[in-house]
Amino acid sequence: MKGTGIRGILVIEKGSGLPLLFQRLDPRLTDIDPTLVAGFLTALESFSHEIVDQRASGFEVDYGKRLMTLVTGKYTIFAALSDKDSPEITEILHELQDEFEKKYYEGQEGVEHTMMSDQSRFDEFRELIVERVGLQNISECWVPEFTSKNVATWLVDDLRVLINGTNDISTILQNVDIESDKIIKVLTHLWTSGHIVFRNLLEMQDILIPTQDVYKYVKSNTPEHNELLDYSKELAMLLPEIISHLDGRTTVRDLSKAFSDKVYRLLDFLFEKGAVEVLSPEKKRILWSKEILDIAIQKAFKLYRKNQVISALRSSLQQIARPEIMSEIRIQDDSIQVNFDFQMYTGMTPKQVSELHLVWIDLMKRFVRNLPDNKRSNYVKALVNSIQDDYFSRFSEQEIEGLDEFSYFLEELLVIV
Repeated sequence: MKGTGIRGILVIEKGSGLPLLFQRLDPRLTDIDPTLVAGFLTALESFSHEIVDQRASGFEVDYGKRLMTLVTGKYTIFAALSDKDSPEITEILHELQDEFEKKYYEGQEGVEHTMMSDQSRFDEFRELIVERVGLQNISECWVPEFTSKNVATWLVDDLRVLINGTNDISTILQNVDIESDKIIKVLTHLWTSGHIVFRNLLEMQDILIPTQDVYKYVKSNTPEHNELLDYSKELAMLLPEIISHLDGRTTVRDLSKAFSDKVYRLLDFLFEKGAVEVLSPEKKRILWSKEILDIAIQKAFKLYRKNQVISALRSSLQQIARPEIMSEIRIQDDSIQVNFDFQMYTGMTPKQVSELHLVWIDLMKRFVRNLPDNKRSNYVKALVNSIQDDYFSRFSEQEIEGLDEFSYFLEELLVIV
């Protein structure tokens, strides 16, 4: 069943709250930690009182800028992560849940409490999930590659030869006399079973941020560095040059322009290894909030005395009193620097990141209010013009959610002054 928008399905055991299995349905989905999701859901008061004790027809929870649809059974809670609301999702979850509980619970003592460690017991059910839902957001630009040479001997020769780590899905579809839907189904099965990985997953507009693992590929004499050397000595030499450009602001397109086309291969390799991740929808909102605050500060320096700007910002930071944000802004002597990396957000759930985004917007409003009134009209006009010129054209409407609220706040100030 395609086009449901389901990007992942999580199965949680009732009572214990343990995550039993998590099945991704979008290979680009890398920022979801099933243990954190399970913890978030079991912590909800409405979840524990309204969901667990009755079989709900479907319960939706905002999880950052994504949607979590939950259904509860006798033994488990099934949760689907999606980008949109769809009446199909609840139906799919109920069907899968019925089959899961019959297979693993009814007539048995239940699933052993192994958390996520023994996932092989659920391999058959994973296949069922992917067969029922299908891979989401699949692109013909993706390049499948076998993880081992000793697999998939059952494939027809033409298809097995074409899966070589170079041909994208479009090329494979054009060169095999098999229906496209059947080829996609085969590739989906191979990916679910771990027989292939997809490369070429990154899009030009993606913004990449490093994880802690990226430094393992930089340091000499680590297994990861040796793995990269085996993959490509040229890319191993390129990594130290680009690592400072993984700053939470630079797109894949910008990196490709600044370096050779080979940089895409390196980024693709690092993404597959979990050494970099794509900036999530929630973190993109943090990005533009930081950028606009930085612009607001720089424009304030042009109109006000430095001590007035610094005083306004210090007051604003004290008013919000959030250490996660206060630590991202460096005030020294007569300068202010906003930190654009995303290390602070490591380990946070999408919902926690979204909550902090609201605080960033509040900080921007307070900063503007705390500046002296005498030049506010000129200041606000300059800031509004900059936002309209740079941001409404640069980001999609979904990505700049909250920016319209801040713009409206500025326009109201113009009316007041």
